[in-house]
Amino acid sequence: RFDRTGSLGARAACSAYPAYIIHPFFVVMGTWLIAGLPIPVLARFGLLSAAAVVATFAVSDAVRRIPGVRRVV
Repeated sequence: RFDRTGSLGARAACSAYPAYIIHPFFVVMGTWLIAGLPIPVLARFGLLSAAAVVATFAVSDAVRRIPGVRRVV
């Protein structure tokens, strides 16, 4: 059961390097956006972590679909 990679895992693995390159943008912008929320710090951390991971891998997957970019990243 766990000896195979599903389609989502395979796409995420291929997008790992572009995600590594662009993730600081999402972490910094996310931190700036949620800084003023009146929720506990741990809740902000969880919200930022989930949002940054999803946004980073979604954008890196979209960037990889641009013709010619796949060869570079």
